[in-house]
Amino acid sequence: MNKLGLNLIIYTLIIAIFCLIGCKLDNAKQDSSNGKIKIDEHEFIYFEDTIGWKCDNIDLDLVCYPEKWYKYPQEKIFFLALVEEGEPSTSLAICKYNLDTCEFNLESFVRIFYNTAQVDTIEKLTSSNIIKLDYKNRTSYYVEMSFTNQKLNYKSMTMIFTSNNFLYDMSLKGHLEDFDRNKIYFQSILYKFKTNNEYIFSPELPLKSISEVDISKFE
Repeated sequence: MNKLGLNLIIYTLIIAIFCLIGCKLDNAKQDSSNGKIKIDEHEFIYFEDTIGWKCDNIDLDLVCYPEKWYKYPQEKIFFLALVEEGEPSTSLAICKYNLDTCEFNLESFVRIFYNTAQVDTIEKLTSSNIIKLDYKNRTSYYVEMSFTNQKLNYKSMTMIFTSNNFLYDMSLKGHLEDFDRNKIYFQSILYKFKTNNEYIFSPELPLKSISEVDISKFE
């Protein structure tokens, strides 16, 4: 097996282990709200033209992503695509949890997500920011994290949300210098995502409030 193949397997296993850790209960503090952010100061930028994107039907979900991204065949997590073929640290990864079989809710999972990133020994977490998004019909958490790995800098964005008693952890990670572009890709991926033939997010979805989460309460 070549080095690339080994790195892909290791990276997939890291994500898979995190997904499995997600079903364990975390007893950290419940209250996580901090300062409010004005809704009109929070900008959602996305690609209106996504002609040529690939879309995969998985169970009752529809995942769409840019044509040049490479869907990595594996059975450890719900979905994995590489942004750059041959570069396992740049990826779109989706984990999906059945809340009937996992010992957490949306808020406790966010704490698990943050705490797991903190103790990662392969990628060192250097900074993070968590935003609580309250929509008319659901609450979601948006997380940005910066990492270093072998002197390379990466930044990820993650949306954590629930639908039909499933919890989704959808993350896009890439090189730090590609963050602004990837953020537009990520917002577009969210807007095209469907479950049970219904969109979860859309530009027209009413947003009631935005709050920064106090990271210290997740420790």
